Amino acid sequence: MTRGKFSAVWFAIVGLFTGYGFFGPGFKNQIYGTPFSWELALEASISCAAFGICIATNLVVGLIVSIGVRVHGAVRDNATLILFLSAIVSTMLPTLILIGSGLFHGERAWTILLGTPLMAAISFLFFIAFTIFVFRVSRR
Repeated sequence: MTRGKFSAVWFAIVGLFTGYGFFGPGFKNQIYGTPFSWELALEASISCAAFGICIATNLVVGLIVSIGVRVHGAVRDNATLILFLSAIVSTMLPTLILIGSGLFHGERAWTILLGTPLMAAISFLFFIAFTIFVFRVSRR
């Protein structure tokens, strides 16, 4: 696969999560009979996009590393380090996006407080799965 295909996969995953946030919970949380609340829809979109970024980043980097190890014979120590750094970035970046949006304060801060450990768990599971794969297919 080329970089363009990996980028397309990443954007597709993030786009699907963002779209779900807007059209799912973004519409469901609206109070009927009042004007459309863009803040509620945007909040749902951003929180779902954060999970999409986490999953897409782990998946795409894991696939790139796995192909590098399997096809090109990359060193597994470097591959494991890249997977570890990817897990950290894919947990911290969405959290920083949630904080930087300015929408999640007061009661809505629970989204960050509960979402960050969940994203860390998702990243850890991806890290473990791809690390096991790397160690199984790598000779060095």
